[in-house]
Amino acid sequence: SIKIENLAEELVAIEKDQKSAGILLLGTNLTPEQINLVASIQENLVVLDTCFETLDVNFVVMNNILGAYHAGKYLLGLGHKKIGYVESNSRMYNFDMRKKGFLQALSEKEVTIEDKHYFSLSPTVITYQDNFKESILACMNNLPTALFCEADYMAISVIKTLNELGIRVPHDISVIGFDNINESQVVTPELTTIHVKK
Repeated sequence: SIKIENLAEELVAIEKDQKSAGILLLGTNLTPEQINLVASIQENLVVLDTCFETLDVNFVVMNNILGAYHAGKYLLGLGHKKIGYVESNSRMYNFDMRKKGFLQALSEKEVTIEDKHYFSLSPTVITYQDNFKESILACMNNLPTALFCEADYMAISVIKTLNELGIRVPHDISVIGFDNINESQVVTPELTTIHVKK
């Protein structure tokens, strides 16, 4: 583990101390500039859990588009037509691809998401979120019947917030997440989620 603030210095020190044959880099939240910096220090680089197609670097990433596409097909298969989308307020490759796949599934059935049914949350907080509460309260007379959340942490926050408002999951609104984290099994009700093969 290295601190992102000292990325170049720490990598140079590590490589100087013991030259590696290559680096496997968990790059979930890294920018293209940071990845290029690592590649300039060690050219044999494989980046995990993100992808920038225009960089001359090897990436290993899950099929986010397919996973979210399956989530969309699942909700449509249950008969949902008024669907909401809960997206991260900080964007990254995985979330962008999930959005693409989910919207593709809906467009194939000519289902669209109303502007007021797009919600934005922090992807790392597992608690009641005020901004989501305000957005839900603003459309109480026209709630979606289902919500797709770009990550399980967000889905758990959504469930907690809906419970605070007396909105029952899944009776009033169905919620589906993405990642199948351990916490998805201990929340009540248990979270429907897209499994990611670790």
